[in-house]
Amino acid sequence: DLAKNEWPKAFDAIHKAETQSIMAQVMTKEMFEKMKDIKSERGWTIARAINTGVTNPTSFTGCHAGDLDSYHTFKDFFFPVVEKYHVGYNTKTDKHVTDMDVKKIETVLEKHAEKKIISTRIRCARNLSFFPLNTLGTKEGRV
Repeated sequence: DLAKNEWPKAFDAIHKAETQSIMAQVMTKEMFEKMKDIKSERGWTIARAINTGVTNPTSFTGCHAGDLDSYHTFKDFFFPVVEKYHVGYNTKTDKHVTDMDVKKIETVLEKHAEKKIISTRIRCARNLSFFPLNTLGTKEGRV
């Protein structure tokens, strides 16, 4: 259905499920119909954005942005998703701040946690806005 840019028939069952992805909590047939013919700057569509949540209904988030512009092109969908994922964050009033200064970390680990943690890492999939997100990446773009 999504490959044909049509409302997925599977969505009726997904909406009735006891546990739903954030995408399924936000997406409606009316919203899909309104956005289905719109594309982001790099060609991302709402059908591609929700495909993962339709094919994997137990996914926690259930959607992907294809590029930075996707968040604004489909803001009526993505902003509520972001607010549900980051409880307490308001997309209208809050601004994301990146601060990597470890001296500003005020949380102290409990002794039992200090003994268990050997190492940690921060995963960064992409941090340059002029490159597409992984979902829209091409072999040529990765070389």
